[in-house]
Parts: sequence; C-alpha cells; structure tokens
Amino acid sequence: MPQLDASTFASQVFWIILGFSLVYLFVSKVITPQIEKVLSDRETHMGRLLKAARKLKTEADAVENDATLALESAQTGIAADESELVLALQEQNLTEKKALDDLFLEKSQKEQESLMESSQKAFSDVLEEMDGLVGAAMNSITCSVRKENAHRS
Repeated sequence: MPQLDASTFASQVFWIILGFSLVYLFVSKVITPQIEKVLSDRETHMGRLLKAARKLKTEADAVENDATLALESAQTGIAADESELVLALQEQNLTEKKALDDLFLEKSQKEQESLMESSQKAFSDVLEEMDGLVGAAMNSITCSVRKENAHRS
C-alpha cells in the first residue's frame, strides 16, 4: 500500500496541513462571519418582533378595555331605555284601561237608563192594566151587588 510508505509521509502531512489550513481559513473568514451575521440579524429581527408584539398587546388591551367600557355603557343605556319603555307602556296601559273603564261605565249607564225606562214603561203598563182590571172587577162587583140587592128587594 503506497500510502503507508514512510518516504511519502512528509508530503502527505504537508498537503493535509495545507488542506486543513485552507478549509480552516475559508470557514473562519467566509462562512463563520456569514453565520454570525445571520444570527445577529435574526436576534435583531426577533427583538423588533418582540417589541412590536408587546406594543400590539398593549394596544389590544386598550381596545379590549374600551370595548368593555362601551359594552357596559351600552348595557346601561339599554337598561335605562328598557325601564323608560316599560314605564311608558305601563302608563299607556293605565290610560287605555281608564278609557275602557270610562267607556264601559258610559255604556252600562246608558243600558241602565234604557232598562229603567223600559221597566218604568212596563210598570206603568202593568199599573194601567191593573187599574183596568180593578175597574172591571169593581164594575163586576157593583153589578153583582146590584143584582143581589135587586133580587132581595
């Protein structure tokens, strides 16, 4: 095997040192600075992203607080409007109920007056009939008494 020949060891060691030195220099002067630059840019970019995320979180918290306040205000407004509406509906209900009560009272009074008139008319008709019957009964009794007196005499 020629690579194990001791006479070529010096040249092999030279080329190995030269090759590794060139690879080391290339890696240390070209690749490592690029990697360091990428890592530095990444760290800077991540820092900016974290700063922007904190800012956005602060803004989101402020928006959430504003939305919560607006929602509470709207709920309070709705509750107040609802209370006003309920009161207005109750007032309207009372007004309509009073109007219906008044109408019912008026109708019942008219009906009562009508019934009174018809019952008075019926009562006067009954009295007239009774007067006629009493008169007829009196005539009949008078005639009977006269007949009896005429018979007795």
